[in-house]
Amino acid sequence: MGILSITAGIWRLLIPLPVVTAILVYLIGLSFVLCGLFRIVPAFHLRRINRKMKQFDDEVIDAEVIDAG
Repeated sequence: MGILSITAGIWRLLIPLPVVTAILVYLIGLSFVLCGLFRIVPAFHLRRINRKMKQFDDEVIDAEVIDAG
């Protein structure tokens, strides 16, 4: 994201046209959308992992302790 921001800033300074501004607005919007997606997808994976951990924890608690002595 940093490299994209620097490149867009330099591009904007070198070619100050309204078209470039419009393109940058779309690129910034696209970057926000992609950042949101890249945060949502791992959140669902972490939620699934959390549910599996809770199931495993419940199974461990329900397990019967066998005395070897």
